[in-house]
Amino acid sequence: MLPNKLKELKRRRWVLLALTTLGLIGSAAGNVLNARPTLEAQIIALGPPVLFFLAFEVASRNPLAKERHISLKWMLYLVLGALGLLMGLNSFFHQRSAFYRESGDHLTANTLPIAIDCFMLICAILVLELEAQIRDIKSRMATGKTAAEVEKSLPAPRPPQEPKVTGREKVAMFLAKYPQADVNELVEKTGLSYNYVSTLVKQMRAMPVTANA
Repeated sequence: MLPNKLKELKRRRWVLLALTTLGLIGSAAGNVLNARPTLEAQIIALGPPVLFFLAFEVASRNPLAKERHISLKWMLYLVLGALGLLMGLNSFFHQRSAFYRESGDHLTANTLPIAIDCFMLICAILVLELEAQIRDIKSRMATGKTAAEVEKSLPAPRPPQEPKVTGREKVAMFLAKYPQADVNELVEKTGLSYNYVSTLVKQMRAMPVTANA
């Protein structure tokens, strides 16, 4: 069941990649047609659609881990959205000029570039979704759980533990703070047994006091 589902998702991904590439070719063609007839100008004209395609392909192949803070994920999506908008603006005017020059139709020149770039954007977003589904299927095949469930089952990192204070150190600290305290008071403050505190107090008060210079 899962292997068949994985094959189907991979097949869909390749279809979407092919469709995105088709949109890339259409956008690139419009940009190149409007560029000056030099190699440098044509390479520059290819920049917006190619960069748009590569950005979404990189994002789909290198997803952020589930435990990453939501702000980092939103930052990625905002940057991708801004990049898509910038590349769309660059492509639109070049394609509009080229399509109007070749067709002489204002409606085609103004709407076809938008349709091509929106088509690329839809396919790119769907590729991101399919990549996420493929990762979940692979994780379930390996562990019986989805990728999200696997990450939730991982042990949380333990916070650094503070050094443990011994009973003797507790008694010494309270005795230093309250030198006239009796055993009952020290037992109440430290939570230790009466006999243990009594023995420690006798030992500590029997020790010679070193005078400070």
